[in-house]
Amino acid sequence: GWICFDRVIGCHFNMPNVWRDRSFAPMYVTGPEFSWNEVSWRHGRSTLKPEQVKHVKLNNLQSWFEHVHSCLKSTRGEEKKEQDPTSIFGVVFDNEVLINTISRWNSLNLLSLKQYGTIEFRRMHATLDSDFVSAWTWFCVGFVEKFSQASMFDRYLYPFVGGAASMKDGLQRLLNAQNNATIEDLCE
Repeated sequence: GWICFDRVIGCHFNMPNVWRDRSFAPMYVTGPEFSWNEVSWRHGRSTLKPEQVKHVKLNNLQSWFEHVHSCLKSTRGEEKKEQDPTSIFGVVFDNEVLINTISRWNSLNLLSLKQYGTIEFRRMHATLDSDFVSAWTWFCVGFVEKFSQASMFDRYLYPFVGGAASMKDGLQRLLNAQNNATIEDLCE
């Protein structure tokens, strides 16, 4: 769910000066938006070309998606024997894979998920506005409650991973979902 709505969340909750901040980079399906040698206030000056994306380690959602797709594909290929869900979880959220693909320096840090059972929302800018902090906190809690329901998997996981004919098809579906996401869809 977060990946589908990352652009929407960034546009509605972030100040424009942090849209390209390296400490909470967007999780765009098209790959890393910028390299790590740029300053965040130089919007639109990406030095990455599409053919370079697969060679970038940090913030590379495509590489992590490929990993997730291959993990789930390998478990589907097995006969329907009792599969321990924690073993699939452990493989999908392997710390080494996370560090070498999406890292912790993006809008959603998943590195603590396996060890502590928590995620870190890194999308909000610094502020002293207590009302905004409270609203952001409620948003994050609501997001977790909504998207941890099994019914959300049918809409925000399976079409991209399980229902796609190939990894490339799933990635394209996810890109379309990300490009077409709206704040109204998020709040429904």
